[in-house]
Amino acid sequence: MKKLLLFSIAIASFAASDAQQLSGGFRTGVSHWMDQQKGKCFTNSVDGQSLTWDKEIFVRYQTKGKLAFEASMGQYAFNNIRTDANNYGGYYDVHLKERSQNLEWNLTASYDVTCPEMNACPMMKHLKSYLGVVFTPTLTRYTTELKYREVNDVATYTSAESRRDDFSIWTGLSHTLVYELCDHMYISSALRLQVDPNRIFEKHSGVSSYPDSRVGLQVGFGYNLR
Repeated sequence: MKKLLLFSIAIASFAASDAQQLSGGFRTGVSHWMDQQKGKCFTNSVDGQSLTWDKEIFVRYQTKGKLAFEASMGQYAFNNIRTDANNYGGYYDVHLKERSQNLEWNLTASYDVTCPEMNACPMMKHLKSYLGVVFTPTLTRYTTELKYREVNDVATYTSAESRRDDFSIWTGLSHTLVYELCDHMYISSALRLQVDPNRIFEKHSGVSSYPDSRVGLQVGFGYNLR
């Protein structure tokens, strides 16, 4: 984690000293999470919660050419509850509550693919389109609570809680739009199509909080620092 933070600071420091345009801002939006265990990747949602509210802050470095780089830090959460009836020598109601807090670092390299003909339109000439790749290390903290009771004995409850941390690396494609409002302010959107390579090739990719593919869209504002 410290290495990733130092890497992001190094990018920002280099950009501040030699960039044509250095900016920062925030974005928020939603992601749809999927699991190939229930079908094909990008076609079927996971059990339980499949949408998350994403928040991120970003630093953007625009070169003098067509290349642009971004480093951002984002957060989202899962909260799933599942109830099952199982028979292990007796009948039980089982309640499984699983929560997770996720902290991610998005490192993006993109290329300006804006159509030159858009400059002919007074409104569209302020819009830039970038297509690139995104690399997302993610730290996840899980909290799992298991509670069950025997159906024939409503007074008997048993519960257990556990916590664990997990680290994963997501990768995929990114499409970024930048619309200049004035010299210093712009609107920014980021559409990301990502997979977790460590899970997407598994035959059984996990339970509700272990998706293997993701489509996310975040929209926000940026401010040009120089």
